[in-house]
Amino acid sequence: MTLSGDGDPRVRRERAKEYRRDLDARRPWLLWLLVGLAVVAVGAAVVYTVVNGIGS
Repeated sequence: MTLSGDGDPRVRRERAKEYRRDLDARRPWLLWLLVGLAVVAVGAAVVYTVVNGIGS
């Protein structure tokens, strides 16, 4: 028994996997959007560091 009372952790894990698969099936573009946002954020951090100097 878990603190949340949801029962067997294996069942919760399987439900989470099914939810993720369902979400991926309904919104296949979501993964690419998140990856794109991460790339833009890293790129912005690199540009900011280069422009302002690493040790400044």
